[in-house]
Amino acid sequence: MSSKYRQYPPWDAHCHLEGAIYPKTRQRLKQFYQLKDYQLFQNYELQYQEKGDPPNDFNDFLYLLRLNYPYFSRPESYQIIMEGILEALNQAGIQYAEVHVNLALMKEFGHQPLQVFEELDNQLNTTEISPARVALVADLPWQFPAEHFKPLLATPHLFQAAGVLGLSIGGDERFAHPETFKKVMARGADLGYKIFCHCGETRGTALVEDVLKNLPIHRLIHALCITKSKKLLKILKQRQIGVDTCLSSNRYLLGISYQQHPWRIFLDHNIPVAFGTDDPAILQINPKSEWKIIKRIIDDKKKLVDILRKSWLQLALCP
Repeated sequence: MSSKYRQYPPWDAHCHLEGAIYPKTRQRLKQFYQLKDYQLFQNYELQYQEKGDPPNDFNDFLYLLRLNYPYFSRPESYQIIMEGILEALNQAGIQYAEVHVNLALMKEFGHQPLQVFEELDNQLNTTEISPARVALVADLPWQFPAEHFKPLLATPHLFQAAGVLGLSIGGDERFAHPETFKKVMARGADLGYKIFCHCGETRGTALVEDVLKNLPIHRLIHALCITKSKKLLKILKQRQIGVDTCLSSNRYLLGISYQQHPWRIFLDHNIPVAFGTDDPAILQINPKSEWKIIKRIIDDKKKLVDILRKSWLQLALCP
């Protein structure tokens, strides 16, 4: 048992870099921006401090998330934030994670995606903070055009050499139109990227069906509504599509308790599940606290090992 657990240890399958600005990281950013653009940073920091508590619904979450965006106005911020993520992984003893990085923020502030990813990759390869491996996923909110992915399709060998192994669409599902990403994601899959999609969190099965119709999906994120559809559960099983489950995120944003969360339905239909922290700093959690909850919920160690084994072998970008 113990050897199998060591072979397939807990990992963070889904973490957004812009949602992982931990308190210590905020202090580092504050010190950095004092020298650069302190007034802008101070205004947003005050708003964030006034909010105080974790989000209590999806709109509240979006408000807090957007308060983080100005911190990305300088490319150095990505590495400062990644440093905090590595510290959190190290404290949790987690050896592997997949971090989603927002392409729209790079576009907004005029950063070159390849440069950002290469600098992150260099940091990950040279850091002494944590031995954890980190795979990067280029992420884009639904409301932005698919053209944002074009640099990754034009020179895939350079981005993949910089650790970018997946492409993801997500965010506010009110803006979701999967058909507009069909050609780009098909091309991305042909070039070796794994395709992710946030869906079924705040909208129903019609969106998930549209996603599965148009996109070559490797993993769905959240996908809660699927648990009520035998048709969709069957499709996921047939296509060997996995699901990233973020328990605390669903608790705070959707009001689903840990015990009532329907993730077990995926397992009942032989669909692999991987657990992630989503936007841990906004939710006021971290990998250590999240895995403490997961281990409490799954008190059968053999079952936990089996879940981890399947997630490592079938879902992880760097198994």
